[in-house]
Amino acid sequence: MKPSLRNLKDRLSSAFDSAETCRSYFVFLGLYAIAYWGDPIYFSYLSVYFREIGYSTTTIGILFSIGPAVALVAQPLWGKWGDISPVRNRILYIILIGSGVSMLLMGASTALLYVVPVFIVHVFFRTSQHPVEDSMALVFLNRHRLNFGPIRATASLGYMASALISGWLMNWNLRAIFPLYFIYMALTLMFARQTPPIKGVPRAARSPFNFNSVKNPWLLTGYVAYAFLLAAAFGFYTTFFPIYLTQDLGGSQSLLGFILFSSTSAEVLMIFKGERLMQFFGINKLLLFAGIISLIRWVMTYFVLSPTDQVWVQLLHGISYMLTNFCLIRLIHDSVPVANQTSGQTLFGLVTNGVARMIPSFLGGYISAAFGLRSLFLINSWITVAALILLIVIIWKSKERQKPDALHRL
Repeated sequence: MKPSLRNLKDRLSSAFDSAETCRSYFVFLGLYAIAYWGDPIYFSYLSVYFREIGYSTTTIGILFSIGPAVALVAQPLWGKWGDISPVRNRILYIILIGSGVSMLLMGASTALLYVVPVFIVHVFFRTSQHPVEDSMALVFLNRHRLNFGPIRATASLGYMASALISGWLMNWNLRAIFPLYFIYMALTLMFARQTPPIKGVPRAARSPFNFNSVKNPWLLTGYVAYAFLLAAAFGFYTTFFPIYLTQDLGGSQSLLGFILFSSTSAEVLMIFKGERLMQFFGINKLLLFAGIISLIRWVMTYFVLSPTDQVWVQLLHGISYMLTNFCLIRLIHDSVPVANQTSGQTLFGLVTNGVARMIPSFLGGYISAAFGLRSLFLINSWITVAALILLIVIIWKSKERQKPDALHRL
């Protein structure tokens, strides 16, 4: 055996407690590398498709507000089913199949009366895909004392690849996004079926979600409220920025794909350094920094009118978005009892991807029709200012009432 290969084998042996653990770890890497390929289609290209086939911004806003409304019902159900299922993996299989098939069916007609019910079915399945994946991965990683960062980084790399490929194919054929999404979910299912069985909570250990069982519940609620406000600002962006870039600023779908690619590239560094940054700076400073970066981003998005210069502006997305989500996912996992961890992650997704995006999507269509799409990013700036004020109050209050069992070093 060559020395380099022997050294690699020795490093892998020291990192994992068994060959099976090593195999499972790389399966999760593969799962996350492909699981996020559908996200650029749903969050960015689908709104461009709807606009191109003649839907108004008001109609698009209402349509994308229906999705989060469905999530209000769907995510608690998926969380409960994940916790009580004998094997959580089966819940993920169902989600992936339902999400892929419904997206494929969505492209069969442009009639609004057809698209709306199919869109609702699609959201019902896809809304909890990533929370269930995160719950499974964190259970496995904590069991073997492994780091979540590299696995989550592969998700960002997959998202980046999909943003470029899907954007290029949309220039060729708008309807390509529907079979593409189906293929992405089929590939994700192939990896999901290779993940180690992640058992649900035994019947004897099951208990309903109890707010008082959470560590420092009011402090955690404050952090989630902060994330909610940042997600509300992001809700305007995901629904309307693709339309703003391609129509108001004159950018192409390929440029949109490159912006999604470049903005996500900044996430990778944050992911790899996330655990270390959290240990060194503490969660309060990281979240405050993420909020300030987010504010700068929205102000620049409003004032920068060159479509190509938006590439540099949206690089700030990777820092603000990923730092906030990385901190909150870990925080919730460490704070919620084992019996309710899937419910905890799906409830967080419900708040940030459900409620926080429902209101901006609904109002954004009317606001953009009255004042233009550009005005939405000025509103985002004021929402972020409110979030920063809330976080400063949380930091002040937490230092006044600091306890030995604090969630993280403040």
